[in-house]
Amino acid sequence: MFGKDKTNKLDIKTVDSIMYKYFCDYKRENNSNINVISDNKEKYSILASCVSELSKIYKDVKLLDQKYIDFLLDEIDWIKSCNYMELEEYQNVDRIGRTNKVVMDLKNL
Repeated sequence: MFGKDKTNKLDIKTVDSIMYKYFCDYKRENNSNINVISDNKEKYSILASCVSELSKIYKDVKLLDQKYIDFLLDEIDWIKSCNYMELEEYQNVDRIGRTNKVVMDLKNL
């Protein structure tokens, strides 16, 4: 129905906006202080800080190096897009198509 009556207007939403609304409702109802980080610079900064701290503890892990931050961010996005929920599932996945220079560099260490 077209007209001045705003109560019957069509409201179109994306799946992302619906999920974000439920996320905000959840935070409010549970008095939670969790946030979604969508800014790539902020993601990079947080991961760089984590890598820095973890590299002090796990000195033998070659992947814990600042030069692999972009690879790690890409790997995290890939894991999320594949919906891997268990470590064993991720570790056993066929890596065809995921090989790149970083993986090859790590294999040569």
